[in-house]
Amino acid sequence: MIVGSLCNNDIFMASQLIKMGFCIEIFRHRSEIEILDKAFLKLCNIDKSQLVEYQNTKQFLKHCLNAKVIISFAGSLIFYLNKALYITYINLLPPIISIATGSDLYEAPFHKSITGHRYRVIFKRSFLVVVVPMGPFISACNKLLLNRIMFIRHPYFIWPHGIKKEILQT
Repeated sequence: MIVGSLCNNDIFMASQLIKMGFCIEIFRHRSEIEILDKAFLKLCNIDKSQLVEYQNTKQFLKHCLNAKVIISFAGSLIFYLNKALYITYINLLPPIISIATGSDLYEAPFHKSITGHRYRVIFKRSFLVVVVPMGPFISACNKLLLNRIMFIRHPYFIWPHGIKKEILQT
């Protein structure tokens, strides 16, 4: 299951994982699903049935507990789980792959708030944290004592060169 859109990188990642034989669910809010370009979905070979509309936390948690892996873009997982269910079920969730691309890693976990605490727990609980190899990210990983880190280029640059220019603008 993939959570968080991050400029449609969730759709692209899902399309690549589906090509490799994985069964993928993409969670988005209704407003994010409604604005998706049908041509983009067709190009990525994504069927609307693979897009799951986020309705409530309990429905989302049910899907989480049935998933084999959760891929969370930009800390999105903490916003889909409310505070009570987050504290109760965080240790029951399947392995989490967190893809951090900005302030969700180098700023949010260091806030002295419940949200900052939730970010810290998610990153420490993640099976793998995927980050951009830049100074603030490396420093944040060191401060959080993360030991399962993978460095990649920024997700905006992982698109293959064959995708049409107008699709990239969606």
